[in-house]
Order: sequence, then structure tokens, then C-alpha cells
Amino acid sequence: MSESEVFAASDVTVIIPTIGREEVLLDTVRACLNERQAPADVIVVDQSKSHEPETLRQLGEWMQQGRVKVLNPDIASQPAAMNVGLLAANSRLLLFLDDDVQPTPGFIAAHAELHRDPSVWVAVGQIIQPWQQPEDLPRPEPTTGLRADLDFPFHSSRECVILNGMSGHMSVRRDRCLAVGGFDENFKGAAYRFDTEFARR
Repeated sequence: MSESEVFAASDVTVIIPTIGREEVLLDTVRACLNERQAPADVIVVDQSKSHEPETLRQLGEWMQQGRVKVLNPDIASQPAAMNVGLLAANSRLLLFLDDDVQPTPGFIAAHAELHRDPSVWVAVGQIIQPWQQPEDLPRPEPTTGLRADLDFPFHSSRECVILNGMSGHMSVRRDRCLAVGGFDENFKGAAYRFDTEFARR
């Protein structure tokens, strides 16, 4: 096991794959830019064919200020978009976010802190769906093989080690992400469970 490294929010590139989003996308980017401990970069991998004028105006303003990078690959794939962000980033840590999250202040620095432990390859933050509330839920009874942790309640407020992952609020060391081959673009459409497959690798 390697020695622990010191990571900070400034070692993190936030990568936001998006397609067809408007105000919620701007809200997600704005939350990242408003962090007291700022990330190294915010990269928006925008697969949209068009945007509302206000979305274009605000993204353009942030780009001119050097606060956001917007990449426009001709794809429509979550795994492929995440690979685009992976290859475009230069920082040691990558934090992937869905384009409609409402993060809690301090979340970028919290992810950086978790990666000081060299045994952590991926850190997944709490994910609360609109129909859920945070709950102090235990990890389900462990199962083996491919089913291990598939039913983990990501809205739980309890920290624990798991084998499954969810890409909507997930950080990883860039060198390790590259070492395992990035994200599998053979997952098509909704790319269901591509993040679980990545976590297993």
C-alpha cells in the first residue's frame, strides 16, 4: 500500500456530462464555482444540440472568465462523455457530477479529503432522489459476486466501504481511472450499471 497523499479542493477537476439541460445545469455549475475551496477546473461535457439563449449566455460568460471549460463532443453517451472529461482533465482527482445535482457546500473539499487514504479508489457522495430524504440506514446484508452492494441506499448518511458505485456524485484518482481503462463505452442508451462495472474493475 502506498503512503497517503495530501489532496485539497484545488487538486480536483469537476466534470459534468450533460445533454438537454438548461437552468438545472447552470445551478449545478454555479454551486461548484461558489465553493469556498475552489476546484482546479470545472469541465462541462455538453452533448446538447442546442440551448436556450440564457444557458448559452451564462456558459459563454464563464468561459470568457476562464472559470469553466465547455467541450462539445458529437456523442450521446454518459460513459463516453465521462471519458472525454477524463482525458481533458489534468488534475490528480476527478469529481464526476450529474447535471442536476444540488450539492452541499464543502463537498469538493470533502471528496479530496477522502482520497488521502490510499486504499480509497473511488468515493461516492450521498445521492438523494427527489422522493427521498437523508436517512441513517445501514449497509444491506452483504451479498457476494456481482450482486454485492447493488441495493446500497445512496441516500444513507452513514459512511461505509462499498463495492458498487454511482457516477452522479463520484470522485476517483485520475491515474487510477486511466489505469483501469476509463469507462466502458459499450454500454449504450441509458448505460445502466456502467458505473457498477467501472467500480468492479
